[in-house]
Amino acid sequence: MLIEFRVKNFRSFQDEQRISMAATSDTALREENTAHAATFKGRITRSAVIYGPNASGKSNVIFALAFVQLLMLTAVNSPPTAGRRAIEHPFLRPFALNPANREAPTEFELTFLHNDVRYQYGLIVDRVSIHEEWLIAFPKGQPQTWFERKLRPDARPMPAERPQRSLFDYMDDAGLQANDSERYDWYFGPRLSGEKQRLADLTRADVPFLAAAATFGNPQLREVFLWFATKLSVLSTATHPDLEGETARLATQDPALREQLRALLAQADIGIVDFTTREIPVNEDPQAVIVPEELRSVLATMDFQRIEVAMAHRAPNLPEGTATFAGDDESLGTRRLFAIAGPIITALQRGHVLAVDEIDDSLHPLLVRCLIALFHSSETNPHGAQLIMNTHDVTLLDSRLFRRDQIWFTEKDDHGVSRLYPLSDYRPRKGEALEKGYLHGRYGAVPFLSSFGSHLHRQDEDRPRPRTRIRSTTPDGETTA
Repeated sequence: MLIEFRVKNFRSFQDEQRISMAATSDTALREENTAHAATFKGRITRSAVIYGPNASGKSNVIFALAFVQLLMLTAVNSPPTAGRRAIEHPFLRPFALNPANREAPTEFELTFLHNDVRYQYGLIVDRVSIHEEWLIAFPKGQPQTWFERKLRPDARPMPAERPQRSLFDYMDDAGLQANDSERYDWYFGPRLSGEKQRLADLTRADVPFLAAAATFGNPQLREVFLWFATKLSVLSTATHPDLEGETARLATQDPALREQLRALLAQADIGIVDFTTREIPVNEDPQAVIVPEELRSVLATMDFQRIEVAMAHRAPNLPEGTATFAGDDESLGTRRLFAIAGPIITALQRGHVLAVDEIDDSLHPLLVRCLIALFHSSETNPHGAQLIMNTHDVTLLDSRLFRRDQIWFTEKDDHGVSRLYPLSDYRPRKGEALEKGYLHGRYGAVPFLSSFGSHLHRQDEDRPRPRTRIRSTTPDGETTA
């Protein structure tokens, strides 16, 4: 479970901002919306929702989580191409509206529970290398620093580009790797077992030591790394452009998930009773005509296939009782529900931390409320899954659905700097109408629109008006102009 996430100098976040899942002493919805953790002094909320105007930084919280996870997985799964580092990613952008921030590194820190142990992991990075990295474990509530890595002040700046190879290539060429290792001051705590310096020597400057050590076989660090690899899921159109296809693929591979997904769709009152999936090899795929021939042949050798989805609807007037439609014929809402339902079911069954950008996209508010409620029930969420989301749907601002410490806001000032803060800072009264209070600006994080469209009125006033012809009627009944 995620306890806290901090980020600094990332996109619109110039200063350090944090989102905390640690529950306050508020007793509202305590049993439903919070979970007990034996190794954490306190309770942890099962969900958090972020509100704010457009371009206020809501999605940047999700993107920050996505970057940390992608950095971990990219470092060990994808050999970087020549001239490109593992750390380079479109998500990693420092705050651009201050010259000092443009050249400064970005900071991330996560505190989370994994296998009943609390961990605190942090990174300070730029587009070229990792400046600092640390991991502190709390196996019995007491802090144990397992490792710390800090770029030396006298280290020569890393070149913006240099040929890169696979993480594993350095096992045969330790000399090159040692050049990266010697750029840092290293500390390894006595509680970290196994080889240490050798793993440091095998770690590139653009790769997290946690990822490298896990890949090279350190069992303690591999356990921590697995939280990023298997317990954190981040969904947005930027990270998962074909989420619908990913869910279809998972359903094809996992019959139990497929049945759970079918049942959820059937209960959503969208007329669907079942769905089917079909694998289409690239050589038989009519959509593959847009793929160059040379790439098509490569994909064919990889057994690359597209998954086609078809939905069966209730059709009581037809003899067979159902009618099947291609997935492309479904509404955006139906396709969106299918796409996110797979990760939601998986998160609930495996205890994932699931972060969703714009959870209300194309979905009815009552349906979104039901999806959130799945995380608030111990019956549907027995493994401590968490949901972090942003939305514009103010109907969800309801004290019957969320505690005050679960609701967060983002607001951007005149300098383009975003801040992230909880509703609990305002101490709303018990039973206060949160939706009304938010729309009236009581908690901030709403757009100022008093002059919106006023320039259009001024244009109308400045534009020459056509002469109006006045019609009148003579006593004889004739109309004149």
